[in-house]
This record gives sequence, C-alpha cells and structure tokens, in this order.
Amino acid sequence: MLNKEKMYEIFQWHRGKIILLHLLAWLALGVVNYLPDFLILGTYTYGFPLTYIGYLVLFYFNYLFLVPQFLLKQRINFYVITAVLLVTISVLFGYLMEPLTSPLHILRDSFSSLEISPLFKILTIMRIVVINLAFLIAGTTIRLYKEWVKNRIREKEVEQQKALSELEFLKNQLNPHFLFNSLNSIYSLAQKKSPYTPEAIIALSELMRYMLYETNHHIVLLEKELNYIRRYIQLQRLRLMDSTGVNLQIRGEIANQKIKPLILISFIENAFKHGINEKGNSVVKIQIKVNNNQLNFYCSNFLKSQQSRNNFSGIGLTNSKKRLELLYPNAHTFEVIEGEGNFIVNLSLNLDC
Repeated sequence: MLNKEKMYEIFQWHRGKIILLHLLAWLALGVVNYLPDFLILGTYTYGFPLTYIGYLVLFYFNYLFLVPQFLLKQRINFYVITAVLLVTISVLFGYLMEPLTSPLHILRDSFSSLEISPLFKILTIMRIVVINLAFLIAGTTIRLYKEWVKNRIREKEVEQQKALSELEFLKNQLNPHFLFNSLNSIYSLAQKKSPYTPEAIIALSELMRYMLYETNHHIVLLEKELNYIRRYIQLQRLRLMDSTGVNLQIRGEIANQKIKPLILISFIENAFKHGINEKGNSVVKIQIKVNNNQLNFYCSNFLKSQQSRNNFSGIGLTNSKKRLELLYPNAHTFEVIEGEGNFIVNLSLNLDC
C-alpha cells in the first residue's frame, strides 16, 4: 500500500510539473507575440486573447484527441482529414480576427488614408496558415515524443521484470543444487558413522538460514557472504579424508563492502563436486582479494576426468554466467582456464555496481 501511495505521489508531482511547463510556455509565447505590438501601439483589443484562445484550442484538440485517437491508433486517413478541417476552421477564425489584432489594421483606423494592398492580404493569409500549421505540428510532435518516452519506460520495465524473473529462476536452480550437494556431504559422513555428522547438520542449518533470510535482499554485506562461504567450506572439509589440500585466503578490507548474494558460491560448489579424487581427497584453492571497490576471485581445482570437465562447463557454468550478466552488467570480467587437469576460474567484480 505504501509503495502505491509513493508511486501516486511521484505521478502527481510529474503531472504538476508538466502542467506548469505548459503554462509557462504559453505565457512566454503570448508575451513574445503580443507585448511588442501593445507597447508600440499603446492600445489593446479583445482580438488578441480571442486569437490566442484559437491557438490553444487547435493545439490541445490535436494534442489530447486527434493524435491519441487517430494517429497513434494507425488511423492515418481520419487524422489527416480531421487535422485539415481543424486547421481550416482555425485559419478562418484567425483571418476574421485579423482586423482586430493586426497593427496595420489598427493604424488604418487612426489614418483613414491608409490603404491595405491585396498582396498584404495574401501574405496575411499565408502567415495565419503557417502559424496554425506550426501549432498543429508542435502538438503532434510533442505528443508523439511523449508517447515514445512512455513506450521506452514501459520497455525498460518489461526488460527489468524479465531480468528479475530470469534471475529468480536461476536462483531457484542454485538453491536445490546447493542443498543436494550439502546433503550428499552429510550422507557421506553418516555412512562412515563420522562423529562430525552432528556438526555438519548444524553447519547446514546455518547455511540454510542465511539462504532463506538474507539472500532475499538485492544486496548483502560482503562480510556476511564471506562467512557463508567459510561455513560451506567447513562443511565440505568434514567429509574429506584429507582436507589439507583445501585452502581459502581472504585479503583486503571487507568491512562496509556489499555484494549481490550467492554470486561466488556456485564456483566453490563445483570445485568440491568435481575436484575430489578417488581417495576422497581434494585440492581446492580459493583466493578472494578486495581492493577498494574491486573484488578479485580465484578458484582452482583439479578435475578427475573429461566427463567432470564437461559437466562443470555445462549447466552450472552457464547459470553462473547468466547471473553475472544480470547482476553485474558491464561491471565484471570472467575467465575460465582449463589445462593440465586443472580448472581455474578468475572473476573480477566492481562492488559499487
């Protein structure tokens, strides 16, 4: 309800601003067109405001009715016919008001000998036609530009909603993937009747709590995200026969930094999933370095087989790439290196984006 009220307030503010701009534009136009004649002639007739009202009717009838009802609905013929009729009526009205507004006509009333030539009448009609066409074109152009802006905003909103939906879909894929891997680790401990099984269950509950209550936010504290990564690595170490090959290094100033949630964990999950050898040992090296607003992430693990490499390069990597493109567009560099049985991920993020 609060969001709707806020949106309504913003809409009213923009609407009031547009109305004010229209009023100022018409006031300025009136001053530019009619004030010099008034100052020179020293007189004022009701023909001035009547002509001005004619321009207002022409502009806003076209702006508020003709363009939306005909032009924007692709009814071009109806628009052209109606616009020509409207301009014709406005020109006739302006020509009838001409004796009451033209400086030459007003001067003729004071000097009876002053004659108006036929050429001046023709030029007068042409001037009135040009002015009316200018108001018609101005109304059409402004309304079309306004609709173009509205369409651009609508397109951006659709794109944003599409991106959010895709991001939510990718996140929903990530959560079951994480839970499956974690349960698999605990199952492995339970099979061995390891005394670390209760500790692993507690670690999993803390991880799930973070995923349920923290990752719903668009952005989280980097310190919390790194603590989540530490707990996950701790859980993985419990199921390894030898965890000496697992190395995590975090350097730099992480306080007060923020990051999009779960952006790094998929690489670490895959490193443990595909980097454990037949003896249950793993060589996983993770380095996270923060320098000002730049985060550099390095993850290396060896791969057991070509099949593991293909699995990692498939859905999981594609998912991660899409999330990076959606969450950090033009604000990240991503590199995957495969060689000599190793799989290396280099990732750089601009945390301010």
